[in-house]
Amino acid sequence: MRKPSGSFQIQRIKPLLLPALVVFTVFAILLPRSGHGGDLDCWQAWSTQMLSGGIVNAYDIDSRVNYLPLYMYVLRIYGLISGSVQACYENVFYLKLFTWLFDTAGILLICGMVKAEESRLRYFIYGVLNVGIFYNTIIWGQVDSILAFLVFSSVLSAYFRRLYLSAGLFILAINFKLQSIIFGPLLILMWLPSISIKRLAGVVLLMVSLQAIILLPFLINGNVKNILKVVSESVDHYPIISMNAFNFWYVVISEDKLWSPDTIRVTIFTYKQVGLILFIASSAVVLIPLLINYLKNLRKKTTAHIGLEQLLLTCTIVGYSFFFFNTQMHERYIHPVLIFVTAQAFLYNRWGLWILITVNYALSLETIIKFLGLHNYEILFFNLRFQAYVFLIGLIWSFILWNKSRKGQVDPGDLPADRLTTSIQV
Repeated sequence: MRKPSGSFQIQRIKPLLLPALVVFTVFAILLPRSGHGGDLDCWQAWSTQMLSGGIVNAYDIDSRVNYLPLYMYVLRIYGLISGSVQACYENVFYLKLFTWLFDTAGILLICGMVKAEESRLRYFIYGVLNVGIFYNTIIWGQVDSILAFLVFSSVLSAYFRRLYLSAGLFILAINFKLQSIIFGPLLILMWLPSISIKRLAGVVLLMVSLQAIILLPFLINGNVKNILKVVSESVDHYPIISMNAFNFWYVVISEDKLWSPDTIRVTIFTYKQVGLILFIASSAVVLIPLLINYLKNLRKKTTAHIGLEQLLLTCTIVGYSFFFFNTQMHERYIHPVLIFVTAQAFLYNRWGLWILITVNYALSLETIIKFLGLHNYEILFFNLRFQAYVFLIGLIWSFILWNKSRKGQVDPGDLPADRLTTSIQV
């Protein structure tokens, strides 16, 4: 079995640990105490809810928690460290620093794949100072970077054929936010060439065991059914066309209709059904070739590994299409795409795509919470329809690059020789 080309070498990131500590310290000093009020209110309320009775109280019968268990463990630890209701409320902004660890880890992970030593520090600085990357964490106060890191790590582990690690990380991602499940079909296609009956049993046992450990306190307490309720209600929780996601729907319909129910029919389909069909179709464009390739290899009894560049583009398009076409989307649901386009920039010089998507993302978030308090938010860059068209350009651009990678007009999977070695050293 051919090993995938490329490597992650942990010794490469050791010189970046001190700069990472410096950046972390600076952000800790300058950390805004404000953020998105609704989200920070949730972290405060949920952490104090678990002060008495422990983590199982997160999902008691009257609970308003609508997140899955993994972040509840984070909030439980935060509550224990804070020690009181008042402290939980006063120090909630420090949770941003915990999330920032995952932003930093993701950038370090990519830098660890770059062979050119003189480029690593520069790329690391580019990453941590990219406004699209740090805005969501440091200014807004959300936790999407944790999800992005778990998904990216799972995909990268699958690429390096670390099957058990990939499966474990994916279970963690699902228990963090359910939207990570959209990467499931891609991961399964990547796992298949490495799976035998014995390994399949091991993977299933690992995933079931890890899931059981996460749910154990709630299983013992008897309220695990309330977590299932959170899962079931995560779909159609906000059954409207767009929840401030400046996407396809801002391009095709007028803004005054965007907060209408997505159950309204457009010809024979509802808005929700149209969005779902477009998401599935655009995802199928990049996933079906992988399935066909797997079936061909199975028939020929050979094994081929998807190239890293094509993999990064495929993940970008799947995550992008989920955000861009579906109804009920929040503005932050494109966030997992950022780590994949960052990897493309650092490893394949896709700087234009990186800047376009990350800057437009930051502008979309600023449009909503207006952290900078500018006098004029009527200029073009803050126009909602303009931002939607920019996101459309980013999706089209990604499809063009994906198509070129398949046709061999761009390196079809192996990283450039000056970027990455061919050994795998983790």
